[in-house]
Amino acid sequence: MKLFHFTRPSLLPAIRAQGLTPCASEKNGESSNGKPVVWLTEYDDNALMREQRHAMLVNHGFLCGPRYRGLPEATVCLAVEFGSGACRLRRYKGSMLSALPPVGEIARHWWTYDRIIKPELISVHKTVESGVVSWDMLPADVRAQTQEGRPLRLTFPDQSVDDLLDGKSGPPGYVEAHKQEMAA
Repeated sequence: MKLFHFTRPSLLPAIRAQGLTPCASEKNGESSNGKPVVWLTEYDDNALMREQRHAMLVNHGFLCGPRYRGLPEATVCLAVEFGSGACRLRRYKGSMLSALPPVGEIARHWWTYDRIIKPELISVHKTVESGVVSWDMLPADVRAQTQEGRPLRLTFPDQSVDDLLDGKSGPPGYVEAHKQEMAA
């Protein structure tokens, strides 16, 4: 089975020498129940699908453009070839992506591995563009509420969500990013 992992170019020498090492970061810790894992995906691009971009906007107030990447500095896509005996490889079924419906569709493409992945199983598949950051569409007082854990379901009365996602409206830099993407 071939899966993919995204990383920063500066980490390649260590990965080539030692392999991919499981870790539990503060950001990913709750999604793996605090257990150190290597995150893998079936996709060789870390761009968000339209459904994910929609969920990020209405649930979190982040407008993610066409070149948005969940890991903007992780421009190296590694391919990992697992044999049939990879019993520690687990399809992800947790809550990390619950904010990005449809959960079943998204989660079924993510995998975890809780051991070091040996260097001989890893190859550089390709490089991807550096990501563009998202635009925060929330006023500061509303952003403070989200940090307190209050759930959101945002509406944008002056603009339709579809127009925002399609780059027909929104902040100038966002609209410009869409124009550049369409021209490419």
